[in-house]
Amino acid sequence: MLYGLLYLESALRYTYDDVNKAKPYLDEYHQLYEHLFTEHPVHQRIAIKERGLRLQPGQPYFDDYEAATVDGKTVSVGSLYRGRVAIINMWGSWCCPCRAHAKALIPLYEKYHDAGLTVVAIAREWNMDSFHKAIERDQYPWPTLLDYEDHYGVWEKHANKGGSGKIMLIDRDGTILSVSNDAQELEPLIKKALHLL
Repeated sequence: MLYGLLYLESALRYTYDDVNKAKPYLDEYHQLYEHLFTEHPVHQRIAIKERGLRLQPGQPYFDDYEAATVDGKTVSVGSLYRGRVAIINMWGSWCCPCRAHAKALIPLYEKYHDAGLTVVAIAREWNMDSFHKAIERDQYPWPTLLDYEDHYGVWEKHANKGGSGKIMLIDRDGTILSVSNDAQELEPLIKKALHLL
């Protein structure tokens, strides 16, 4: 039975943030395995994955996690945007699509920042030199936090451990408005959230 539980957790890992792919595994977990070996750490890992999979439009976003500033100080991510319309931009210097999506956010940020839009960027990195070069090259106008070598487990908490980046638009009350990487799709939602329509 423990083997089955560990196998199920492994299968869940490769669903990344696809709720539909994960659902059969989670259903099986809750029906057959949730009450077995309750002290085993696999249950905590599955709970983290399940919580991350709930990050869908209309659902509340969690803000109780940490990352580091560029100078190495640990900060509460939620403290940087709580009560504001925010874009959470998870990226990495090694991820070309992530960087392209992030650059596409720059005009939105510049257009709506004075109206109350903020961007919280969190980079998943293994090479600090590449990280600094990417920031310098891409010229992001917002500060970037860091999850160096997965120290804070930010990607895992977002059900995105093996994947690349993710962009989420969050309303002032903490509701997820979008998980789209498309800046054009985000703009009308941003305007509505900022009461600019």
